[in-house]
Amino acid sequence: MITSLMPIITAMAAGYFLKEIISKQLIIGSLIAMSAAIWLSLQGSTSISSPNPLLGNFFELLAMACGAGYTITARYLSNKYSALFITAIQVFIGAIFFTPLFIYEYNTIPMNFTFNSFLWTIYLGVVVTLAGYGLYNYALTKIPASKAAVFIYLIPVFTLILAYFVLNEKLSFFEFIACFVIMFGVFVSEVSSSWFKKRK
Repeated sequence: MITSLMPIITAMAAGYFLKEIISKQLIIGSLIAMSAAIWLSLQGSTSISSPNPLLGNFFELLAMACGAGYTITARYLSNKYSALFITAIQVFIGAIFFTPLFIYEYNTIPMNFTFNSFLWTIYLGVVVTLAGYGLYNYALTKIPASKAAVFIYLIPVFTLILAYFVLNEKLSFFEFIACFVIMFGVFVSEVSSSWFKKRK
């Protein structure tokens, strides 16, 4: 539910820092998608008890603020640098930052490296980081940050779809409905207002 706040935070920050125009249509679509994302979250069943949900929610809120800051920064830098350069430099800096932590954990925590875990690590690096953030950064060169952030609402939708096909998890009727409502909210946020006027 807290993750669904990121597009709203991003839209407000984009309006303040980047002087982007935040339309009523974007706000309405975001609220529709956010409501469905909250509904979708409430449908999930908890299998592992959370020891400190208040602290966890607080850190998640900070993570969303950081995510909004990332979007605003990447959108600002896209006026000067290519999406590929922004993605490459963030991966490079990330590698420098995490290498000492990797060495520390490697020497203190027993690790069992398997070929399967190696493949998943490659997937995280190539698909999630390079392709995911690369495409997101490229999108920021074409559309406002406030509109790009709205697609964050699709994360739970794709998560459910992948969970169904990869992990054989079953989707309930209400989860299907929530997914469609999220996509409708994103559609309302992204489609030009002139599209609605033509159909009146």
